[in-house]
Amino acid sequence: MATHTGISHLYAVTRYRGAPASQWQNETAQWGIRLGVTFGDTKPPLSQGDWTMPGGVVVDSGFTQTLTNERRDFGFSNDGSSDAYSLAFQGAVIDLLLAQATGLRAFLGASYELDSVRLYAIKNDGTSPTEPTVVTPLTNVYDPIVSPQTTLAPQNAMVVSFNSAVRSRKGRGRVYLGPLKSQANNSTTGLLDPDYRAAGIASFVTLFDGLRGISEDAGTAVAIPIIWHKPGSVGAVINAIRADDQLDVQRRREGQRTPVWVETPLA
Repeated sequence: MATHTGISHLYAVTRYRGAPASQWQNETAQWGIRLGVTFGDTKPPLSQGDWTMPGGVVVDSGFTQTLTNERRDFGFSNDGSSDAYSLAFQGAVIDLLLAQATGLRAFLGASYELDSVRLYAIKNDGTSPTEPTVVTPLTNVYDPIVSPQTTLAPQNAMVVSFNSAVRSRKGRGRVYLGPLKSQANNSTTGLLDPDYRAAGIASFVTLFDGLRGISEDAGTAVAIPIIWHKPGSVGAVINAIRADDQLDVQRRREGQRTPVWVETPLA
């Protein structure tokens, strides 16, 4: 069992894929957040700005946990010196990410389904030395709710921005939240529906509050949402979440749908 030192933080990714019966079955969409991990109950204040993360040590893990709704394959764990990166700690992070997916079910496009939630242990140089921890749904309880509502094209998304006390580009980040139901686009104004914007922001507020309080559920480790702008051990502590009133365009991922062309020759 290999030991890996110099771990800087965790990278948590929520990934969706086109449902097999939908026209978007080859498309994927995802968003990711970075989490600095402390080794005690002391948390950097939201006004901290740049924060030198303690770092840590992990070991390879092949532990698998099968629950009612998902299977959890743990790629790494702690080395026994602290609660940070332990299976219990990772499980608490996973629970919060799955709770966010559940809360967004009514707003995401029903042509998609939850593919996985993944945790990567990231070193100071930006590499991930272990297999990720991968959570695979076994039921559809986390998937968008199927209804007559349609799905926007996958490149349409809501941008959720993160700010910190670092007042430069190094202190800002963002994720593309989608796929969205077509109702996210207000048919009268062409702008992002206010209820969708509020739901997107609220999902991250709840997630981040839960992560900062995770020590109550899993020993003494704490997960701090950060912006990590370059390799190293320093991250900017996220202290605000915002979103504007316009839909944005994100890059299409992986097996893009083959378009069907119609051509009319000129006489």
